[in-house]
Amino acid sequence: MNEEPYVPIAVLDSEVEARLISAILLEEGIPHLLLSYRDTAYDGIFMLQKGWGVLRGPESEKQKVEDILADIRKGGIQTEDLPEYSDEDPEGESED
Repeated sequence: MNEEPYVPIAVLDSEVEARLISAILLEEGIPHLLLSYRDTAYDGIFMLQKGWGVLRGPESEKQKVEDILADIRKGGIQTEDLPEYSDEDPEGESED
């Protein structure tokens, strides 16, 4: 299986924005990875300068993801348009 490498797509402003874009990308079937800049040693102080974190994904999906993020940021996507968010494992497996 030849997976396309992930590239940085956007710096996210907050955890709320990260969860919102992640929910949309999951619904669209777009693979992605969220990496937070939070550093527990410094209690997240660098997040004020660098943003919440970075969104990474395949280069082939970059434009689509950027378009979705632009819609979120201009208020074009409302939370009621999204499926219910759950912290549960979608496979129903626990991490015990």
